[in-house]
Amino acid sequence: MAMMACGGGSPSGGTAAVDPASLDFCIHWGNGVCRLAYLCVSAASQDAAFHARYGSSMDDCWQGLQKLCTSNQSGAQTFGPSCGPGKVVNQTSAMTCTDNLDSESCVDWMNAQAGNCNGVCAAGSAGSVPDGGAASDGSSSQGTGSVATPTAFCNTESNLNCDRAFECDPAGAALAFGNLAGCKGLTATLCGSGDPCPNGFDANFAAGCVAATKAATCQELMGRTPAVCTSACGM
Repeated sequence: MAMMACGGGSPSGGTAAVDPASLDFCIHWGNGVCRLAYLCVSAASQDAAFHARYGSSMDDCWQGLQKLCTSNQSGAQTFGPSCGPGKVVNQTSAMTCTDNLDSESCVDWMNAQAGNCNGVCAAGSAGSVPDGGAASDGSSSQGTGSVATPTAFCNTESNLNCDRAFECDPAGAALAFGNLAGCKGLTATLCGSGDPCPNGFDANFAAGCVAATKAATCQELMGRTPAVCTSACGM
């Protein structure tokens, strides 16, 4: 499991008019729904309608759902939250939504494929916090840390990788790092030794990388790096 999942270029993320907290939530929501879609629907059952909604693969699924979530959807064809320009996130509802998606069974997901998340965003002023929670500064709504700068992303993603390594392969992680504190100490040294993203950085994709790392199964993490991470930071 890599200390920091980076590589590739730095495409533009768009969505500048969307409140940062809304964007952060939408990335988490998209990753949660995509994980369930590809977990709960077998490859043989994935028809054209499935791929139209969830993308050609799990790796590119989140991007289409993020675009839906960060638009102000209306009418009968809406799917999931509408957190576009002018909307703000209720942080309590957002956490309930993403926590439920993390733990939801396939039977539950089949009955409500967007999750019970439609009330997360409402009209308001950017930066306002409807439920009295903390406003977003590029931090993950799951409390994993900031992704506002390359160094902040390096620390957040690498610390999260340490947590997941000791969760998924405690014996191997202990052999490599000694303990969790040792792993995170190495993270601080590596991330503080220079520019971790010399070839470019995209905070939108960085937030998606953190969300994907948090949502991934242990089996997925022992394989290849989540695709969104390769777009966040160039080494």
